[in-house]
Amino acid sequence: MRARARAPELIECHDCGQAVSFSAASCPNCGSREPAGPYAHSERELRRLRGEARNDRTLIVSVVGCGLLGAAFGGLTASGSIMTIVGAAFYGLIGVLLGAPVGFVINMTRHLGRH
Repeated sequence: MRARARAPELIECHDCGQAVSFSAASCPNCGSREPAGPYAHSERELRRLRGEARNDRTLIVSVVGCGLLGAAFGGLTASGSIMTIVGAAFYGLIGVLLGAPVGFVINMTRHLGRH
């Protein structure tokens, strides 16, 4: 007995409506890169993506904020113009280096208050 060759499953291209193989990387008729149509995220995936975006913003704000606070501290506590620049740069760098772990801790403990 011979096994029957399976015909490839065909779908309608999202863009042109012509028949295209489900596994095709692009539509041979119109060249669409997504012949099956755009991917639709589930509600769970959307929630996860929003959480990741919120974590990214928190990390950026904490790094920039701590860097600015460090630079302000270094600039205000130094005496002399050269030392003001050096102090602001040094404490700004220290602030940036401390801002990343601060943002990480905020992101990791954010969910503890909610159940």
